[in-house]
Amino acid sequence: MVAHLVVSGSEQFLISADVVNLAPHIATNPEWQLSIDQDPQTAVETRRKIFDRAVADKLTISGTHWLMPNVGTLAKDGNGYVFAAKG
Repeated sequence: MVAHLVVSGSEQFLISADVVNLAPHIATNPEWQLSIDQDPQTAVETRRKIFDRAVADKLTISGTHWLMPNVGTLAKDGNGYVFAAKG
């Protein structure tokens, strides 16, 4: 998994790249594991850490495999997360 944090002044943009390939489904169900995850449990833990940081730091986030619109923010929603696109 790869993620990049781009910072310019007070603005931060997290490009989550391959941390999650099916953004809407994995954000809602972060415990889901993909067949491409070499270590499924570590993949789930990593996704949670990255998503938790995005929520805590109010980062703008996107991913390389996300469907459009694919730039926005995450918020906690029970055991998962909800994505809100920036307009």
